[in-house]
Amino acid sequence: MSFRKETRLPFSWFVRAGFLLFGLLGATLPGKAQARGAFRADRMDTVLYGVAYYPEYMPYERLDQDVQLMQKAGITVVRIGEFSWGLWEPEDGKFEFAWMDRAVEKLRAAAGLHYQEFSSLLRPLAPKDDPFQVGTDNRVSDWAEMLILDTAKPLAYYDHPFFAKYPAITRNAFGKGTLTYEGTALSDKLQQRVLLDVLKQAGLTGPDQELPVPVRVKHGSNRAGKTLH
Repeated sequence: MSFRKETRLPFSWFVRAGFLLFGLLGATLPGKAQARGAFRADRMDTVLYGVAYYPEYMPYERLDQDVQLMQKAGITVVRIGEFSWGLWEPEDGKFEFAWMDRAVEKLRAAAGLHYQEFSSLLRPLAPKDDPFQVGTDNRVSDWAEMLILDTAKPLAYYDHPFFAKYPAITRNAFGKGTLTYEGTALSDKLQQRVLLDVLKQAGLTGPDQELPVPVRVKHGSNRAGKTLH
């Protein structure tokens, strides 16, 4: 992955801080939808399932295998590079990025986009045209990533004179499913709608998702094999 000089430092800080989102890949695999059935409110692991990955300690030859194992295991969030500043800058003023670029390239292929830099947001912004129909909750905050699409499709753009050219939420076809990426912090209601959309794409939605938020439903079987709710 190549970066201009002025964009390298923001990117390295971003990865070092551990905010690299691998996406909601596991929740969108058709095979997992059949195995797990409808999404359950008491089983949030069907949405987010994270791992810390340290490519600096792993043989490079394992990289493809490791990414495949993450996908097979249903990993949805990857934290990477937070303890490796000594490798980013082995000497004062001398930066080394190639070793991490190789790992990021593999994750970039899954996300279908690459990263330029990001900006903190002074105040919340609204995604253009309220794409998930959440009304006054149609807002994002804290930061905005300047994402550049490769193969991913945009789901939402910022309604802002500068950030409008960058997507806020994207989706990319990868393997047997899709990966959804959020480049900003969503409001609670907007986050809920995005997750429900991901679950719908995966065939994991059902009557439970129509219930009010405070209601929790559990399903199971007794010893006689009868389904209980």
